[in-house]
Amino acid sequence: MAKIINSVIVRRLIRKRNRASSDYELNHTYLAVAKEILAEQSRMDTDIKRGKIEKSLNALQQKAMSPKEKAQQSMEEKIEKLNKNQRLPRLAVEQTYLRKIEKQGKDAAQEYKSAALKKLDDKLSAIKDKFEGIIKLSPSEKDEASEKAYTLAKAEYDRKLSEFEKHNKEKSEAKYARIEKKVSAQNSRLKAKIDACSQKLNGRKAAAQKQLKDTETILQLEELEMRFGGVKAVDKLSFEVKEGEIFGLIGPNGAGKTTVFNCITQFNKPTGGNIYYRNKNNEVMDLTHQKVHNIIKTGIVRTFQNLELIWELSVLDNMLIGSHVLYSAGFFDHLFHTRKLKREEKIMKARALDVLDRLGLIAYKDVIPFGLPYGILKKIELARTLMVNPRLIILDEPAAGLNEAETEELARTIHKIRNDYECTIFLVEHDMGLVMDICDTVCAISFGKMLAIGTPEEIQTNAVVQEAYLGSAVTEDEDE
Repeated sequence: MAKIINSVIVRRLIRKRNRASSDYELNHTYLAVAKEILAEQSRMDTDIKRGKIEKSLNALQQKAMSPKEKAQQSMEEKIEKLNKNQRLPRLAVEQTYLRKIEKQGKDAAQEYKSAALKKLDDKLSAIKDKFEGIIKLSPSEKDEASEKAYTLAKAEYDRKLSEFEKHNKEKSEAKYARIEKKVSAQNSRLKAKIDACSQKLNGRKAAAQKQLKDTETILQLEELEMRFGGVKAVDKLSFEVKEGEIFGLIGPNGAGKTTVFNCITQFNKPTGGNIYYRNKNNEVMDLTHQKVHNIIKTGIVRTFQNLELIWELSVLDNMLIGSHVLYSAGFFDHLFHTRKLKREEKIMKARALDVLDRLGLIAYKDVIPFGLPYGILKKIELARTLMVNPRLIILDEPAAGLNEAETEELARTIHKIRNDYECTIFLVEHDMGLVMDICDTVCAISFGKMLAIGTPEEIQTNAVVQEAYLGSAVTEDEDE
């Protein structure tokens, strides 16, 4: 009974700490988002004020202009308007020209095009000739009183705009200072709550805390087994993944690679062994005791062999869906669309845009993914994993279906994600060129059993691995 009560208390403390940690991280992100929002609002207010000033100055500017300048301005406005009106007719001429080439031949088509374009050009020439005559006869002297009035008014408006910009900037800075003070107070309370929960957890979990073999290890499998009826898909598999490395799992078809991933993410509950993972609080947890929907909250995210995008939504919306577990806003926040929910939505949108920008996908943010190149879709799926600030990203055959150029781009993207976001990459892949190019450590398995583990160079020259892939070990004696 005591064990059950202790387990319930531990789970509640973990949930409480996780909520506080999530709010703490969101607050830090919100400061940068709030600063950008205030700056954008300040720019918009200044642009509106500038527009009003320019509108007031236009009448005075017109009076200050000479008759020659007014005629020149009128001509430019007329020509610009006519060019806009002629854009579609000129396109129609080009399309008709292409059709006539097929039906009547190039000479007849060219004759039609020249005649049609001449009519359009003649209209432009007529306007130019008309206004050039007016400009030539118009005096160039300006009204000194009007010009002086415009100069004085412009100087006054420039002064007012400068004062408005200064006042607006001070207003934004004061508002940001208030937000910063409020967020700092909230973070102090959240930090105290996190520390209190961690202290209580340490007292209750000290005896059960697992110590990994190496302090740099983030994931450790011990004697992992997975059976499907009489079939043993994974057979006493053990290995370690170091923090910050790119770890590759390879093997022939049916070797059990995806099953290993499914066991780590608890899509399949292992029939034996343990899977230990070091979370962001530097605590070691056994993933076999976790529910599948809680794995992402530990900082582990994955992709699948097939694309799992929502085709009816834009790329940006697909990204935002990937961050749903980070929302601390509850049912009533969503029902009444409270300030807390609005703040979190702004944070998530800013994070999504930042990730898309870093990975070179910002141009696709408002595009429906259906119909995009396959390599772009793969990058979008990779980008979505970054929405939850992952510690460990699991990639299931990320290069499947990609051509050589797209695979090279994928390799650069994976390196960029590892370096920029300081996370660990664990991948299964059949493209040996990609594996040997990007992985720090490679583990080869066959029929669920370990064959070898080491650097890419060691795996390439391993006779057991060659036998599993090629059917026989390639040795110097056989070559002779």
